[in-house]
Amino acid sequence: MKIKNSEGFVIKGIMMALAIITILNSLLMACSKHDASSKGIIDNRPLGYGNTPSNIRNGGHFAQDESYIYYCLKSSDDISGLYKMNLNTEKAILLENSHCSNINVWNSWVYYVNNDDNNHVYKINVDGQNNLKLNDIHRASELIAVNGKLYFLTLGNRAIYVMNTDGTNLRQITDFGIADMYIQNNVIYFVKYIEHQACIYKMSIDGANQTLLHNVGHYGNIYNIFIHNDYMYYSDNSISRISINGGEKETVADKCAMGSRINFHASTLYYAFIGAPLDSRGIHALNLETGEDRIITNKFSNETYIINNQFYFLEEYNGKETYYVMNLDGSNLKEFGNTGTQGGVRDYLHRA
Repeated sequence: MKIKNSEGFVIKGIMMALAIITILNSLLMACSKHDASSKGIIDNRPLGYGNTPSNIRNGGHFAQDESYIYYCLKSSDDISGLYKMNLNTEKAILLENSHCSNINVWNSWVYYVNNDDNNHVYKINVDGQNNLKLNDIHRASELIAVNGKLYFLTLGNRAIYVMNTDGTNLRQITDFGIADMYIQNNVIYFVKYIEHQACIYKMSIDGANQTLLHNVGHYGNIYNIFIHNDYMYYSDNSISRISINGGEKETVADKCAMGSRINFHASTLYYAFIGAPLDSRGIHALNLETGEDRIITNKFSNETYIINNQFYFLEEYNGKETYYVMNLDGSNLKEFGNTGTQGGVRDYLHRA
């Protein structure tokens, strides 16, 4: 009577188990890849950010995660508040009644500035539960979530603060007199007023190594700094830029709305213009590589947002607020939500 080699059975068993594990891992990887991209949803946020820095600089009234768009209706009637909308079904859900701005979505929480509560920083779960004030510092602005920390500028003493996402470990990381702030690639860029001069600085994300980049001149000559690739852009009566390493400024667009906010996608700069000549009014798309500058819509908005590779904006005209969405080239313009009043959202609202 022959006895089977038990060692051979063990080896075969191990090999079979490894094969099964490999198959299961492949299936899990395939499932994980069936994510936002496979649903036609593109997350435009940098890795670790709660929103794009340019969306925040535009007021932060729109944000996204892998499945939803989050937005704040600014109207004064009963539909104002913080909402989320499924990007596939277009079903809108009310999360909170407050007016808000600087929306960030990170790790199942929505962080925002509550404009109804003296601009304190709040967070609320993405399901609409646990709406919490995070600290007692009022008049917060430019709130942005970066790698598990919350950074914001105050409009009172004009200083930059950082804290944990639960509100603990609050620290002031600059002195007073700071104007605009923009965070990109773990670097904080900001404008500081020094004896009525607007000076552009950068520093590391912990507040160290402040470096002067450019002295713009009189403080009224610079609005709304933005960083794109290796340049800092800002608007006065035109749109100018300087290298993030310093140097002289150059003009990239000779017309824009005073203090206009801008936005970027790939090599395109979007900006708004209202003024003369009339045929130049509207939202422009400027190709930074070719210099081609064209109007993509005659509608006007000083807040532009890029979400899911779509262009969202709010038009305020004759007291009416209308939200729009279109492709990045200006095609397929429609009211946000398709039907109803106040930008087509009323018929889509549901309470969380």
